[in-house]
Amino acid sequence: MTSQNRNVSAVGITTRVKVDLNDEVGAMELLTKLTIASAKFEGLLNAEISPGPQGDSGEWSVVQRFHTAENAASWRDSSVRKNILDNLAAHLKDGSHQDETTLDECAGTVAACITSIINPGMEDDYCDWLSSIQTAQARFPGYQGTYLQMPSNSSRLWTTILRFDTPEALEHWFVSKQRLELIEKSKQLVASENIKRLASSFPGWLPVDEQGNSPPKYKAAMLVLLGLYPVVMLQSRFMMPFMTEFQPPLRTFIGNVVGVAMCSFVTMPFLTGVYKDWLLPQAHTDRAKSDTIGIGTIVALYLLENILFWFFM
Repeated sequence: MTSQNRNVSAVGITTRVKVDLNDEVGAMELLTKLTIASAKFEGLLNAEISPGPQGDSGEWSVVQRFHTAENAASWRDSSVRKNILDNLAAHLKDGSHQDETTLDECAGTVAACITSIINPGMEDDYCDWLSSIQTAQARFPGYQGTYLQMPSNSSRLWTTILRFDTPEALEHWFVSKQRLELIEKSKQLVASENIKRLASSFPGWLPVDEQGNSPPKYKAAMLVLLGLYPVVMLQSRFMMPFMTEFQPPLRTFIGNVVGVAMCSFVTMPFLTGVYKDWLLPQAHTDRAKSDTIGIGTIVALYLLENILFWFFM
C-alpha cells in the first residue's frame, strides 16, 4: 500500500538502540522518558516503544509520529531530545543510536487498550509513573511493545495500548504482583480509567474489572446466549419472510448485521447491566451464592424464552 492511499499517515521519527543488558533498567527509564518527552511538542500524534525482533537481544526502537515534517524536525533537533540521548548513550552497547525518518501509518496490533483521565496538576507525576510501569512490563515474557497516545491541549485523556504475543502472556502481566502494586500507586494520579482487552471472549459486549480481568468464559457464553436467542427468533419470525427472494448468502449476511447490531446496542448492554455483579463479583461477595443465583435466574429465563416463543410464534 502506498503512502498516498493510507487513511492516516504521519512523519515518523524512529530511534533504534542496542541496550546493555547489564544496565537494562537505567536504559528503559530513559527510553520511556524519550517516548514521553515528545508529548510537549507541537504536532505529536502518538509515540510507541517496542523491542526488536528478538526480545532478548537488547534491541529497542522508539517511534514518534507527527502531523508534519516541520513538527518532526522540531522534535528531532530539540535540546530536550539531545539531552536524553546523551544520557542514554552510557546505557547502550556501543553508545550510539540510529535515527530514521519515514512517512508512517498509525497502526498496530491491539492486545489491551487503556484510557486514563489524569487528575489536574498530576501530569508530571503520571509521566514518572509511566516510566516505572513501562520498565516493569517490558521485562515480562511475550511483551511486544507499548503505544502511547498523549492528550491534546484540551484533553486529559491518555491512551496506552499494550501488545503481547499471546493472551496468556498478557494475562500473566495483568495479574502480576508488580503491576498490581504499580496500579495501587497510580490511584492518586488517575481520575478514571477504562480497560478493553481483545483477549477476552466477546470483546466489546462484556465488561472488565479495574485489573482488566474478564468474566469467566462460561458466564460470557451463558449471557450471550440469553441475549442472542430472542434476537434470532424474532428475526426468523418477522424479518426472514420478507427476504425469501434474496440469495441465501445475502439473506444470511443481512440477518447477521441486524443480529450483531441488536446484541451490541440493545440486549447485551441491558443484560450486562443487570448481571454485572454476577459477571464480576466484588471481593466481599459470597461467590458460591452469587453464582448459584445468577445461573439459576439465567436458566429460568432460558425456559421462559422457549415457552414464549413456543406459544406465540
